[in-house]
Amino acid sequence: MATLSTDGRDAEAERWRSRVRQLEADLSAAQRLRSSNLTAQNEILRLKSELAGARAELAAADLALSHLTPKAPFSGVINQRAVEEGSLVQVGTALFQLVQVDRLKARGQIPQQQVSRVRPGQSVLVDLLDGSQLSGVVSFVASAADTETRTFAVEVEVDNPDEKHVAGGSATLNIRLPEQPAVFISPAYLSLNDDGRPGVKFVDEQDRVVFQTVRLLSVTNDGAWVSGLPDDIRLITRGAGFVAEGETVIPVDQSDQRG
Repeated sequence: MATLSTDGRDAEAERWRSRVRQLEADLSAAQRLRSSNLTAQNEILRLKSELAGARAELAAADLALSHLTPKAPFSGVINQRAVEEGSLVQVGTALFQLVQVDRLKARGQIPQQQVSRVRPGQSVLVDLLDGSQLSGVVSFVASAADTETRTFAVEVEVDNPDEKHVAGGSATLNIRLPEQPAVFISPAYLSLNDDGRPGVKFVDEQDRVVFQTVRLLSVTNDGAWVSGLPDDIRLITRGAGFVAEGETVIPVDQSDQRG
C-alpha cells in the first residue's frame, strides 16, 4: 500500500551485515589459532563481544527497515487514504482507513425487560435495508444500562461473505431468544405494584384478589406478550383498578355477562 523513504537506513543495515560477516570470519580464524596456542583467550573474548554487539545493531537496523513498510493488522479494503506520495509523516500519523468487509460488527440496544435473556453466542439475523439478511452471533452484552435510554448495549459479530457494501449502515438485529411460555394480553390488564414491577390482578380459588408479577416480552398497541402466568388463571379484565390485593370479590365471568 505504501512504503516510507529509507533515508539511508538500508545502507546502515548493509554496513552492519558486512561487519557481522567480518567478525564471524575473524572469530573463526582466531579459534583455529587458539587451538594451536597461537592467539590469546582474551582475543577470542573480544571478538565474541564485538560480534554480539554487531548482531544487535544489525537486528535494530533490520527492524527499522521493516517499519518503513506499514502492515495492516487485518485483511481488508482501503476505504480512505490520508496521505499522498511525498507526504511527511511521523509516529502516529494516520495513513489509511482500512475496512474489514467480510467480518463486520453490529451495535444495538436491548430493552431492560429483555436483557436477561440475551447471552454471548446466541444466533442473530441481521435485516439490511435492501431486504437481504446476514447471519451473526452475539459477542458482547453490556452489564449496565445507558443512563439516558435505560437500554443495554449489545454487539454482534456479523459474517459478510459476499462483502456487501453495508459497513457503517443501518440494520435491524433479530436475536434468537430461548423459547419460553408466553401469553398475549391487552395492555389494559397490566398495572404496577408498589415496587414498580408490572403485573396483572387475578382471582384465586377463594375469590381473593392476587397481584401476579410478569415479565414483559414485547408490547405493542394491540397487546403485550408476557411470561410468568400460570396455565389456568382468572384474570380481572374490568375494574382491576378499584380492587386491592387480598380483597374478596364476587367475580363475574365474561360468558355470564354475554348471557
